[in-house]
Amino acid sequence: MNIDEILKIEDNNQKIVVLHQFCNQHHKNWTETEKLINAILDMESEVMNGGFHQYFLNSAGDQWQDVSIGLDKIGAIRTKELFKKSLTIFINSQPPIVWEERQKIVNNLSQEQIAYLDILDQDFYKYEDNIQLLTIAYAEKQRNDFGE
Repeated sequence: MNIDEILKIEDNNQKIVVLHQFCNQHHKNWTETEKLINAILDMESEVMNGGFHQYFLNSAGDQWQDVSIGLDKIGAIRTKELFKKSLTIFINSQPPIVWEERQKIVNNLSQEQIAYLDILDQDFYKYEDNIQLLTIAYAEKQRNDFGE
């Protein structure tokens, strides 16, 4: 499927799954749009599955800088605020990009830091920004920035 075919899918849940798969398959030659969409959807999936703790613990957290940029691009203002707050568990709000280094830090978080992330998770689960719909709208605007 190409991006035009994907964007014609009527069921938004299916559309977002196929869009995510499409972006994933291009990971070696990502366009900027594909990279940002993949990072956002990976983050959303991880946080919905196990919170920010899980996101930073897993390799999806390698893309944290792209998530930060992508949330701005799609207009997910509230989610960007929560994401920015989650970064504060790291020195200078800069998680290591290297997974093993970040994993060591996350595995040694204090109970207070874990509780703080749990509070952010609860706010994230309110889903004040519909990340999926915002991502689809962004993909439609950027349809010319997708590979084949």
